[in-house]
Amino acid sequence: MWGNDLYPYLVLLIADTSSSRLDETLEQLRLRWPLARYVVMVEDEHSLQMAQSAGADKVLLKGCPASRLVEAIEQVQIRYRADREVNC
Repeated sequence: MWGNDLYPYLVLLIADTSSSRLDETLEQLRLRWPLARYVVMVEDEHSLQMAQSAGADKVLLKGCPASRLVEAIEQVQIRYRADREVNC
């Protein structure tokens, strides 16, 4: 499906209302791309808690202002850079 040379820095996951497998999906993605950062958009508080427990770096409710999404991505980017500097 994906080439071996592709490695995402950021994964934006938009969960649907039947996100009962959200935790499994995040787990599988983290196994495939452990260094990527994950921003997840969900429908409700239950899914928000599930995504946080599953290790999402940022979780937002669908319908939030676009500026909140941009802010979340920027925050994740800052943490990613800081982590890379520590590990170099």
